[in-house]
Amino acid sequence: MKAIISAKRARALAINVSSDKLKAIEPTFSSHHAQLVTVCQLHTPLCRLLGESCAKSEAEDCDYESGECLLFVGFNPDELEELLDELALCEKSKQVKLKAIYTPHNRTWTAARLIKELEQEHIQMSGSEEDRQ
Repeated sequence: MKAIISAKRARALAINVSSDKLKAIEPTFSSHHAQLVTVCQLHTPLCRLLGESCAKSEAEDCDYESGECLLFVGFNPDELEELLDELALCEKSKQVKLKAIYTPHNRTWTAARLIKELEQEHIQMSGSEEDRQ
């Protein structure tokens, strides 16, 4: 007897992304047969948003309430690179700057914690406004 392994479709959580940006990026995801899921629940663990089990005591939250990001789930590296290249071609005002990959490390974070961490990392990597001038 052979086991049947069903691969889950690659998807991205569009966390707090405006409807204008969603309309601009959705065709790119469709052309890659990837699902784009809109998420507004900032204080729910990522694992729960993705339908996985997660003890409430594991959730790592924060009081952050703003920002937006894309969280990529189930993409192989080549697919993700191609998708990111195509997303970079979107009009600047329609781009989502913060992006992450779903990992065992961030699975218990809430969307708010993920955005806060990504924004802090972005500031550290790009330097402050004063450093760039």
